[in-house]
Formats: sequence, structure tokens, C-alpha cells
Amino acid sequence: MNLIHSVQGLSDVRVVALNVPSQVRKGSEVELSCLYDLGGGNASLYSLKWFYRANDTDLDEQEFFRYTPTIKPYKQFFPLDGVNVNVNKSEGGRVVITETNKKTTGNYKCEISVEGTFQTVAAEKSMIVMGNNSNASNATNRSMIMLIILLWFLVLISWRHHWHEDIIVDTWHL
Repeated sequence: MNLIHSVQGLSDVRVVALNVPSQVRKGSEVELSCLYDLGGGNASLYSLKWFYRANDTDLDEQEFFRYTPTIKPYKQFFPLDGVNVNVNKSEGGRVVITETNKKTTGNYKCEISVEGTFQTVAAEKSMIVMGNNSNASNATNRSMIMLIILLWFLVLISWRHHWHEDIIVDTWHL
């Protein structure tokens, strides 16, 4: 799901790019990034927030990371089962999630708010965490088995053809 929308009013504030990988491997570290444009002028960033929703039908989104450049602490992390944020590597529009697992699968939203007017824009994308390489390795194993059977079959046909030719040649020479 790719969704970029304006939440409050029309403004020049916009999300330029939201980078959320569509698929990641279980146990991996993943970086989410949100690039934005405040529209020039003297607009300044009030906050950049990251939200998580378990799926498209779930209306309950939960904030898990907030960056406020003018309010200390600048970075705030809100613990969420399955979304393990490396706060030291996360800054501004960049969030690093470690130890991805089944519960990490879901929709991720970046929300930008402008200082003063509090105009807000947001973008959202889905990410799926794939299990261990079991599916890939099973497919590889099946492919190898099929290749071995095919090679065995070709050798058998070749040997049989060669043996049959020898019999035919020998009968001609009799």
C-alpha cells in the first residue's frame, strides 16, 4: 500500500519520498526513511512521527518514534511489540528497526507537522517480514532434486541409445 495524503489543509508541505522496503528477512535490520519538503519560506519542522498499524483493516495505529528538533529530548521512542527501534541509529526522518519478526509486518506511516500552523502531511507504506529462508531453501532443494532426476534421465537415455546402436551395428556386421 502506497499512500501519501494531506491531513490538514492545503500547503506546500509534502512528503517527497517514503522508503519502506516491501519485504525484509526475519531477524534483519531495516532502515525506514521519510524525505520531506517544508515548502520554502520560513516554515520549520515541528515534528516527524512514525506510526505502525498491523494491517490495512486495523484502524488503530500506534506511534513508535518521534523526532522534534526544537523540543528536548529530540528523539522519543515508544516501545511497541515487534518494532524494535535502534534509537542511536535513528535521527530525523530515518528510523532503524532491528530484529525484525512476524509482528514487524504491517503498515508504516511517516507524519510531518510544521511549526506554528501545525499543517500535517503523511505517507504510508506496507512491509512484510519473510520467515527464515525455509521457503527459499525448500524451493532450492526441489530444484536440485528435479535437476538430478533430469540428469539421471538424460544419462539413462544416452546410455540406452548408445547400447542400442551397438546392437544394431553388430547385427549389420554379421
